Formats: sequence, C-alpha cells, structure tokens
Amino acid sequence: MAKDNVPFHSVIFPASLMATGENWTMVNTLDGIDWLQYEGTKFSKSRGTGVFGDQAVETGIPCDIFRCYLLLNRPETSDTNFTWDSLAQTNNNILLNNLGNFVLRALTFCKSSFGSRIEKMTLNAEDEHFIALVNGHLVSYFKNFDERMMSRAFECVFAISKIGNQYLQYNAPWYLLREVMLTNNEQAQ
Repeated sequence: MAKDNVPFHSVIFPASLMATGENWTMVNTLDGIDWLQYEGTKFSKSRGTGVFGDQAVETGIPCDIFRCYLLLNRPETSDTNFTWDSLAQTNNNILLNNLGNFVLRALTFCKSSFGSRIEKMTLNAEDEHFIALVNGHLVSYFKNFDERMMSRAFECVFAISKIGNQYLQYNAPWYLLREVMLTNNEQAQ
C-alpha cells in the first residue's frame, strides 16, 4: 500500500470498524511502500498517466511479466520508476535469459536424459559448494520475505537461477552423460 494511504488504513478505518461494536477481522500487519512512478511522473488515473489493469491486459503482455517487473521494482525503500524500456529489459534479461533459460535447460536435460526422474547421486565438493550457495540464497529469500522486502526476496530467486545456469554451463552434464554411455557401450561389446 502506498505510503499516503497508511494513516487511513492503519488508524481511521480500523477505528471506524471498532466503533461499530461488531467483531470484524482486523489487519495485523500493514505494509506501506513508497511510490511507483510512471515514466518519471506520478501515476494518475484521473489524468490518464500510467498503465492500469485494463490497459495492461490490452497490451497483450502476459500478466506474469508485469507481476515479475513490479515485484523486482517494488518501491520498498524509495520511490521507483516504471518505464516500458525497463519492463522489456526485465523480461528479456531476467525472466527469459536467466530464469527461463535455467528452468528449460534443467528440465529438458532431466527429461531427455533420465526420463524426468532424478536418481540418487553421489555429490562431490563442487556440488556441495553449489548447494551451500543455493541454501544461502534461500535463507536470504525467506528472511527478506518475512520482512516484506519482496523485491530483495525476488532477487534471491534470480540469483539462484543465475548460479544454476553457471553450474550447468561449467559442469556440462550432457557431455559427462555421453562419456558414461560411450564407456558403458564399449564395455558391453
């Protein structure tokens, strides 16, 4: 909720509910954030400045792209600025090239190489280090999430997919699997 709405929703509205004498469910936590601006100016529905739900739908851009962008650019500690250019960059560089690439590579490899099943494996020191890095980002994710720092929490997700991409690229498991298969075929002959 934008910072200008906090006094109403944290004091005036709850007091109005309490004054009725009825047993209303009250808000336990209110998350006030700074302002999201549109191309350097204030959003204003009355002036037609900004992009709103109905207009977002009309763009044909999937709503998950907007959600991702807005989570990453959530004005948690200062005002932030929505631009169409940064929306496109977030989609291309973070969603597609980072997260999408990692998920597609990992799932495609698992399906094509192991029939979508992950067998028990022996981990080496490098694997353990990778797992420790992922776990560190997960700890940060949950800490930030609990503190309602959604942008920082979301950044942890993309940090995991980034190191996941690096791990896959460095280890090239498709080559390792091919070598194992060639060795097994040679031994069988």
